Amino acid sequence: MAEQFGELLLALRRRDVLAFRDGTLPRTRDLAGRRVVMQIDGGRIRIRKTRKKKGKNGRRKFKTKWREPKVLTIFTIDESGKMESKNAFRLIDGTLQGPDHLAELAACHLWRLGAGDAESVTFVADGAPWIWERLKWIVKRAGIPAARVSEVLDFYHGSQHIGAALKACGVKGKDRKREFANLRKSLKRGHWRVVVQRLLELGGDEEEGSSFWTEIAYLKKHGTVGRLAYGKFRGAGLPIGSGAIESTIRRSINLRLKGNSMYWCEENAESLFSVRALLLTESWDSATSRMRASQRLASGRDWQWSAPATVQELKSESPVEPPGAKPRKPQLVTSA
Repeated sequence: MAEQFGELLLALRRRDVLAFRDGTLPRTRDLAGRRVVMQIDGGRIRIRKTRKKKGKNGRRKFKTKWREPKVLTIFTIDESGKMESKNAFRLIDGTLQGPDHLAELAACHLWRLGAGDAESVTFVADGAPWIWERLKWIVKRAGIPAARVSEVLDFYHGSQHIGAALKACGVKGKDRKREFANLRKSLKRGHWRVVVQRLLELGGDEEEGSSFWTEIAYLKKHGTVGRLAYGKFRGAGLPIGSGAIESTIRRSINLRLKGNSMYWCEENAESLFSVRALLLTESWDSATSRMRASQRLASGRDWQWSAPATVQELKSESPVEPPGAKPRKPQLVTSA
């Protein structure tokens, strides 16, 4: 029963995504005027794939490869940066289909909930490239003004790269602990350039291409685009850690879909995750009402869809427009 109910939820989600593309998805004001946070990460579960050939005993063997479900959570925070306790909003979603599918889901949810009218929208994640490569597409597709968006690299992941750089340049024992503590404090104040400069003083003689320079490039990459401005974020009451998505993955995946001798068919894992997400966010009644209203207009349990290649679209010259946007006037090109 739970799997069948989950299939209906997934079918509703597919219809929402297709309506979002067409510009016909109804918009609410659940996030209007509020301080919104979205966090993205990946988990791990085992997917069962049955082989075509039968074994000697006449049974078909199967493989249980690890797969990474992409998970997102959207919630609102108060002025101090903590998750709201009264009138709080919380949403959890995820998919096994891939990063482009999750990017479209993220844009669809933000658009549907009215994040374009939010006071601020903060994205927090670790350093996984598949997340940051698609963030610009998500923001534009959801119709969120860029001036209200903050990108934050999880502080604890950033600190780990400081420790890795100290280890790579040969700092040991008490010296490493002392340097790490000092550099971590500087990073938390947002002084990432001071951190990089000190690391270069300690390991600037390392060979090019070594792990030390990889860590330096990581800090420079995220610092240059403003994701390490932790002093500024803390002063504005924005979160600098990704504890919410870590807790979401533990509660929605690790405690229910991941365990010894636990293997899943892809469709069953996806459907049960959707049911679990409703329970964790206490949004059962609202989702059920939306599902019933949608079924009156369109039936069926198809839940998969083909997502756009978001990274390729960003690299192309064609602009990314929010749904329902007025088409741009064609520009007249004259030959020289």
